[in-house]
Amino acid sequence: MKIEADKWKADCCFSGSHKCLSSPVGLAFITVSDRTQNVIEKRRTPILGTYNHLLPWKDPILGECGPPLPITTIHAVRARLDYIFAHGPEKIFKRHEIAAEAMRFGILEMGLELLSESPKAPPCSNVVTVVKFPVGLQVSSRPPYPLSPLHT
Repeated sequence: MKIEADKWKADCCFSGSHKCLSSPVGLAFITVSDRTQNVIEKRRTPILGTYNHLLPWKDPILGECGPPLPITTIHAVRARLDYIFAHGPEKIFKRHEIAAEAMRFGILEMGLELLSESPKAPPCSNVVTVVKFPVGLQVSSRPPYPLSPLHT
């Protein structure tokens, strides 16, 4: 779906290559508002390591690649972007909209309830559907299938 982080005034928006582009796992895409960047830069308590620390990623480090780049994932993302732009993003968005509405109407036909007010796209996300947990449904502490010896 179209992401308008600035228009929505989102402080931080992120996804993984395996989610937003249906590509292999391995890359994260993130945008940070100026307000959030300011908070990050003025943080008093240091963040150890780089995994959860965004400041080192603000500017490229010349001559430094950091951890080995997942080059096959980068090529896969490039191929997926080529596919999206060759077919037109609007066509891809429409396919997700149709699939999401079909999923929501199916959920309603099963007698379940959606968290959103309408099964139609706005204000829903076409990539996430949330179903309310049915009142009175008892959840067993045991799975309905036998566990493998590795899980016992």
